[in-house]
Amino acid sequence: MNESAQPQGTWIEAITVFEELRSGNTDGALEVVRTCSDVERMLGYLFRLTSLLLRSAPSEEIDRFIEAAHRAEPPPTLRYR
Repeated sequence: MNESAQPQGTWIEAITVFEELRSGNTDGALEVVRTCSDVERMLGYLFRLTSLLLRSAPSEEIDRFIEAAHRAEPPPTLRYR
């Protein structure tokens, strides 16, 4: 892949990970991460997407979610597919 195409491909990988996580397919998201040619860049893009989503959600809901996450154990693996 040439240098100019790599960021675009990595951006698409980040969106794919986001979509897989949204659908509950953590195994699919992990497979994209494992096969990504530039994991660090892809994670940076994924963090940007996540940040945009979190800033657009009501802060009270995010606060409750974070508080619940601190009290809980890691969630079980979700398998919808």
